[in-house]
Amino acid sequence: KKIFMQNARAIGGGGEEKVIGASDIGTSNPEKLREESEVVEIFTKEDFDKTIELIMKDYKAGRLGVLEKRIIYDLSSAHTFVIKNERGEIISTLSVVLDPKEKTDNTGRFLPMEEIYPEEIAELRKTGRIAEIIKFATKRKSMTSGRRHKEEKNLYPLPLFLKVFAYGLENGIDYFCIAVNPKRGKFYESFLFKQVGEEKIYPSVNAPAIAMCMDLKEWTKKIEESKQTTMKKLEKIEKKKEILIEKFKKTEETEARKAYGK
Repeated sequence: KKIFMQNARAIGGGGEEKVIGASDIGTSNPEKLREESEVVEIFTKEDFDKTIELIMKDYKAGRLGVLEKRIIYDLSSAHTFVIKNERGEIISTLSVVLDPKEKTDNTGRFLPMEEIYPEEIAELRKTGRIAEIIKFATKRKSMTSGRRHKEEKNLYPLPLFLKVFAYGLENGIDYFCIAVNPKRGKFYESFLFKQVGEEKIYPSVNAPAIAMCMDLKEWTKKIEESKQTTMKKLEKIEKKKEILIEKFKKTEETEARKAYGK
C-alpha cells in the first residue's frame, strides 16, 4: 500500500502529492499500515474541528481531564498534521509548536510544557533551536488489540512522526521535546527520545508527565547508519548470489564435458 504525503504550507496551500516507498517510512512491510492513508498538514476549519474532536475523544478515553478551550489555545500556535484514511477520515494527529523568538503570552512561557518544565526547556534552548510535539491522539478503533498485533500498533502512527521529523529538518529544528505520561515513555524511546525532566503533575490534564527530548541530528545519523547497514547486507547477499551462479556455471560446464566425452 502507498502512503501519500502532502505539505500544503510549503507550496502556498495548493498541496503536492508524492508517493513514497517502504524505505522512506522505515519499514520493509508497509502492508502492516492497515489502510491506504495520507499524511497532511491541516488548514481548513472542518479539519481543525474534526482534529479537536478526535483529541477530546482520545483524551477522555485515557481519562485525561483536558478542556476543549485549552486544546484550541495550544493548537492555535501549532502546525497540525493528521493521518487520513482512504475515506478521508482523520484517524491520527500530532502537532508541532516551533519555539518563537518572542514570548507568546503574558505568562513568560515560550512553549506549552514550560508550564511545568521551564528550567529543562531553558537549558535545551541554549544548545539549539527546539520545538515541542503536542496533542498526539489516535482513533482507538483504528488500533488493533491483542498481543500479536503489538508491533502493528506501534507502527501505525509511524508515518505521522516521520512527517513531523521531516518538517523539523526543513525548519532548522535541532531538538524535539515533549511531555508525556510515564507509561508511554518506552514508545517515545523507540523514536530516540530521552527523559530530561522528572515526573510531575501536568495541571492542564491532571495527570503525571515526564519531559523527554530527541536530538534530530542523532535521529538522522541513526537512519543513515541503518541504511548503510542494510546496503552492506544487500552487498553480501549479492556476492553470495554471484558465487552461487559461478558454481552453477562450472557445474554445468563439467557435466557438459562429461556428456560430450561419452
